[in-house]
Amino acid sequence: MYVGRVTGPKFSEPPWWYASSMRGLVVLGIGLALTAWNAGTARAQEAPPSQVARPAVADDTLIVGTSTLKLGMSKDDVVQMLSLQYDVTTELPGTFEARASAQELSALVHFDKNGRLDWASKFWTPDTSRHYTDGEIGRAIFALWGTLPSGAGCQFITEQSHFLDSKPPFKANGGGSRLAHIECGHKRITFSTINLNGEDSLTITEEIDAKSVLDQPR
Repeated sequence: MYVGRVTGPKFSEPPWWYASSMRGLVVLGIGLALTAWNAGTARAQEAPPSQVARPAVADDTLIVGTSTLKLGMSKDDVVQMLSLQYDVTTELPGTFEARASAQELSALVHFDKNGRLDWASKFWTPDTSRHYTDGEIGRAIFALWGTLPSGAGCQFITEQSHFLDSKPPFKANGGGSRLAHIECGHKRITFSTINLNGEDSLTITEEIDAKSVLDQPR
């Protein structure tokens, strides 16, 4: 540690306050040493923290608000559950949107030809009208880690693409997307960053898919 030199008047003998200050520093040093020793003793006597077993998490379920969705559920049950908390609409065959507001897309769900849930996606950053803070993103990541299924094989995948100008010669315009996926059984977590006009936006989603993501071709 570097201590800067203090310049000032020179004394042939220590000034009157020198002895008093030194006594004060000695007392302070002894007090700090005793405090540190007591703290160390207390820590040594404490029992080690117990290891809490992580509860089992299924890879075919997705919690959206107060609704727990499970692959294979009927369309009527899913739409009824989501409608208790969200505005549920459909524009594409078999696909429904669940919105908390016009700016907040909370979830997307899709049903197969038999009306059974075969895919669902929850948006952890639903408000498209603003940028989320570092603290909000950190809390989302911490919560997402608890949704990873137990006992399912996982893989980690990254993707990157560049946007091109809309006119010839179609050069890269500096924008693009970067995606990072964590895929475990029927569950996928995706962090997607898109750069448009020099500005980044982040989308975090949690998905469940009837076909295990490990079995899907890449």
